[in-house]
Amino acid sequence: AGSSKGVLAVHCLAGLGRTGTLIGVSMIKNHGFSAAEAIGWMRLARPGCVIGIQQQYLSQIQGVEWVDNWPCNRAPPGSRTSKSVRW
Repeated sequence: AGSSKGVLAVHCLAGLGRTGTLIGVSMIKNHGFSAAEAIGWMRLARPGCVIGIQQQYLSQIQGVEWVDNWPCNRAPPGSRTSKSVRW
């Protein structure tokens, strides 16, 4: 993703858990979706996608500070807020 423009395709056997989680992170980080919006949109396209702990993870990712392509537990210098992410 990053600064590239175009289409992103993600594929795995069932496409429900890890795939949906990674797509959700991209939607939140790069396209401004909330966790609930990302989950709702993905479930329209793929019913049953992102359940249980994966939903919780996307909720935690929502609003974190990003350093390069990594969510961080503390705010970068000059930032006013931070949000903890439990790995």
